[in-house]
Amino acid sequence: MTSSPPPPSQEKSFVQSELAHSLQEQSFGIQSFELLESTDLQSKARVVLLEGLTIIISLTAFGFQYMLGNDGQADFTPAHSPDGTPKTFESLEDLLDFVSQQYGAARRGALLAKLEALR
Repeated sequence: MTSSPPPPSQEKSFVQSELAHSLQEQSFGIQSFELLESTDLQSKARVVLLEGLTIIISLTAFGFQYMLGNDGQADFTPAHSPDGTPKTFESLEDLLDFVSQQYGAARRGALLAKLEALR
């Protein structure tokens, strides 16, 4: 028995909610975020890193990607690997760890705080 793909409205809803949920989970490691436009296959958010740098993060079926540029969304260009392929991450944590030097320290601090709360 084969299953059919979900209707586009459900997929859009999933992509949007997944990106929002992931960003909320990582709120300790970013200054702020704002959800932007979404399509059936992609959702985007403007994220301000702890360093004050603003990036656009997108979530697709391929994973998380980021774009650098000015704070004006139209000026953002996708980040690419040295071989020219788009840089894609399996998790938001991996992406934030790659683009933000302060994220790793914030994540360790959040984990230590949770461990202390268990005492």
